[in-house]
Amino acid sequence: EKDWREFASQLLGGRLSMIYEGEPFPEIVRIRGDAKEYCLNRGVYAGESGTGPTSGSLWMPVSPNLTGAGHPCQKILSGHKGSVQAVKLTKDGNCACSGSWDGTIKMWEVESGRCVQTMTGHNGSVNAVDMSDDGSVVFSGGDDKTVRSWDSETGVLRFTMKGHTGQVWTV
Repeated sequence: EKDWREFASQLLGGRLSMIYEGEPFPEIVRIRGDAKEYCLNRGVYAGESGTGPTSGSLWMPVSPNLTGAGHPCQKILSGHKGSVQAVKLTKDGNCACSGSWDGTIKMWEVESGRCVQTMTGHNGSVNAVDMSDDGSVVFSGGDDKTVRSWDSETGVLRFTMKGHTGQVWTV
């Protein structure tokens, strides 16, 4: 059976591993100092007895395998002129498409970070994107109450589906 303290220890360990602009994150440094003091005092702060789930043992790792929170940024895909609302990767992970408040859908080569196609046609924000299994067709939904289908290689609009009475948020 799992030790109930493990989750809290993993959360703390993951947060302590965060780095901010190449330097330890100031708030994490403070939390780390507080936790160290708390542990050295065996969890006894004003009014505590030093036993139970609020004692210092809560802060002590019960597993030597604490993983960091998240993964380092691998690539930044820049090119939209508005906030990105949706992103979808191809099954092989080589390409991605993104939809933005700027009304465009962009196809990206993930490895190089290069935009290979920009699709325009929505009147307003693009809120949702998806792709066919082979990545050849992109679907988008937007503020203009339409779902659109695009050829991902040429960027040509294949067809538009109308009839929604409100913004399209998922496709």
